[in-house]
Amino acid sequence: MFFLKFFNNQNLTIIRDGGFGDAIMASSVVKAIQYKYPKAKISVSSGFPEVFDNVQFSVHSRLTFPVIWLSYSHYDFFPWTIRKPLHCRLIMEEVAGVLNEHKSKHAISIDEREYKDFIRDHVENKKYLVIQSGAGAWFQEKNWDQSKWLRLVEGLKVLGYCVYHIGTQDNAPIEGVVDFRGKTNIYESLLLVKYAKLLIGVNSFAEQAASVFNIPSVILYGPTNPRYSLNPGQVAVFSNQAFEYGDLYNLPYQFQNMNSIDVKTVLNAASTILNQTN
Repeated sequence: MFFLKFFNNQNLTIIRDGGFGDAIMASSVVKAIQYKYPKAKISVSSGFPEVFDNVQFSVHSRLTFPVIWLSYSHYDFFPWTIRKPLHCRLIMEEVAGVLNEHKSKHAISIDEREYKDFIRDHVENKKYLVIQSGAGAWFQEKNWDQSKWLRLVEGLKVLGYCVYHIGTQDNAPIEGVVDFRGKTNIYESLLLVKYAKLLIGVNSFAEQAASVFNIPSVILYGPTNPRYSLNPGQVAVFSNQAFEYGDLYNLPYQFQNMNSIDVKTVLNAASTILNQTN
């Protein structure tokens, strides 16, 4: 980033490949870069441009320069005792040279007037929870067993809630839900999240989408570890235990199979949150 200190009007491309959750985490980093270098001509290359506000978009190539790759692919190569920071967002801030500088919360702008009919039909006067059951195709190990999702939905409905299922058509269907898989655009899915009583899902879309709107959430982890991406106010279920954000400091360096998580553990975590918020 040294060239921006001397040539603050330089063109700069910021690249954040990966999933929707990755893009959400990167959005606050991009804002910090904009704040630090207000005269730089910044553009972003990402598969999810909806996440980034007030920024130009571009398509990058190997010849793109200057460029910052907001990457944290190296995070697991360092022992936790010597590697700081650990959270993916903080690693990106470190890569971009804005660690511990201007802090900006994730934010996604939605013009709700454009979706007033959708909100009327599916949000207003509805007592519902949202589940997001499917990870990206590139990391199927994040997925929880389908039979466990079915039993979880049955338990949530006993609590008196309607269950909305968001995701892509590739995610397996779950009986007993209101099925929005592949039927909503990104903004509509986010609106369902915004007004939900609770979001239950796998990382990293669920946790980051819930963080945008400060929605209570229970996030399931197995081959990824919650210390890397959980946000304040969220609950992680990992190794069949429920952890609040403040409990993660002493979490052992390990990874688990998703199916080590019992339905009862998730349902108890959800019930606790719902009892506190009602």
